[in-house]
Amino acid sequence: MNPSCGATFDAIIEAAALGAAMASRDFLASLLELNADEHFADETMRRIFKTMRELDSEGIQPDLVAVRSRLVSTERLDMAGGDPALTRCVVADSASQSDPMRALELLKAYATKR
Repeated sequence: MNPSCGATFDAIIEAAALGAAMASRDFLASLLELNADEHFADETMRRIFKTMRELDSEGIQPDLVAVRSRLVSTERLDMAGGDPALTRCVVADSASQSDPMRALELLKAYATKR
């Protein structure tokens, strides 16, 4: 990790899990089973997770476009870190595609250590 980017290992794990959930309904179901905002130490990732959960409860697939649209329409995009935070999710997911369930395992493990 590049220390100048300011992202912690927790934030990268959280972004990878959210990015994978945006790309896969099956993975989203696994992530929503946690159903615990406290699993997200990064406030921007927590806000994105809440938005994804909200969309899913309405029967809307919380992909990148739907999440961004909801954040914009509810004027929460800036509070959720804006486009840079959403981009981190997509990039982190791309980097973890070899094993997205590992991101979920790490998210659970790091949440219990806090």
